Amino acid sequence: MTMMQLAKTSEFTGAIQSRAASSNNGLLPTEPHRNGSLTAQRDHHDEHAHVVRSINNIHLGRLVADLNMATSKELEHAAHIGRYGNLPLGLGLVMLGCFSRKDLTNLIRAQSMLIDGLVSESQIAEANKISQREPRLTLHAALGRTGWVCDPNVKSNTLGGLLVAAGLLTPLKLAWCHTIANSTMLPLGRVLTLTNTLSCPAVSAALSVQTAIRMQKFNRAQGIRELQFLSSRSEQILQMQSDLTAKKGRNRPLLGELFIEAGILSATEVINAVEISKPDQKMIGEILCEFSWVTEELLHGALALQKLAEFQTITRQNAVSALRLIHTTGTSFKSALDAVLPTIKRPFRREYIEQVLKFASPATALCNKTNELKNYFVSGSIEADQALILSDYCQRGSMSVTAALVHLGWTVNINVKDCRAITVASA
Repeated sequence: MTMMQLAKTSEFTGAIQSRAASSNNGLLPTEPHRNGSLTAQRDHHDEHAHVVRSINNIHLGRLVADLNMATSKELEHAAHIGRYGNLPLGLGLVMLGCFSRKDLTNLIRAQSMLIDGLVSESQIAEANKISQREPRLTLHAALGRTGWVCDPNVKSNTLGGLLVAAGLLTPLKLAWCHTIANSTMLPLGRVLTLTNTLSCPAVSAALSVQTAIRMQKFNRAQGIRELQFLSSRSEQILQMQSDLTAKKGRNRPLLGELFIEAGILSATEVINAVEISKPDQKMIGEILCEFSWVTEELLHGALALQKLAEFQTITRQNAVSALRLIHTTGTSFKSALDAVLPTIKRPFRREYIEQVLKFASPATALCNKTNELKNYFVSGSIEADQALILSDYCQRGSMSVTAALVHLGWTVNINVKDCRAITVASA
């Protein structure tokens, strides 16, 4: 069965449709953009002014559609594929055969350059035509054929570049994470958190600063200083919370991290809540409710999901997805669990992960070690993005799956119980 056939099956589609509202991630364009194009208004009074763009208008799905690299139906199928395994839209499009891995790399770079105002829409469109005729060309080489010249006065504000400039990553560590991202086709931010290179609050803070710089709320130098400050505060607080959490359970996810990963709170809000709680020794949940950052119902749901994740009844990503769904739709705790927990029969889950490994990590797809990875995914113990990271570690380090888990600091339980019968009261 091909990936397109799998995506079209009624059982597959029905299982992931309930997850659509909570995990679109802004990649699949669901309605026309107000500006009608990737670029916002130009400053006609200054011929050297850079293009000012709304960050929300430059989604990968919109770029793919504008370049006629996939149909709306293919975008929809790719989004369904991605939602089910917590995978990015681009990987789903590659799995459907819309374009190659190299094309995806060029698209992601083009997206970043558009946001930073380094290129125009028309230049990207022309470079894409050239690269289709000459597949060996890199994006920069194809852009050079259009007459494009990089403006030395405009700096690229990539996530990795900002992290290195702020001293949170070494160039060597960034290169290593980029290698994993290129191999697995996962976003750099996700690789940084999954490999425990940086904490979720640190990555969240970096992404917030990156967006603020690109929206010209402050300049690059100010953004780097802000990132250093936020990271320093978040790491101190995380260490304090981790020490407390270690007494309760090693696998217990931090409450603040769940709210950050679900997109409900920013890293700054969580940091502030923790610091406010210290003088009176209050729980962070009390502060979040006291300052109306979250409702009591949402807090109770988060605490229940935290407990389920601690005992590995659900995965961390299950907890995040359920919390996001409760927040965005107001659904009940039990309904959220029904929506995010695996509902496809095991043969379909095995077919799904086999296709993911085949396209995203072809070298490890044939390895005997992947059978263990597939079993973890089929049982619901890990998500597809985690399976990709594990397979990459097994290949590069010539290590067993168990050794890779230890190296990453992960603990998974293959005997995950179905907790959908758990009521809110008992949780």
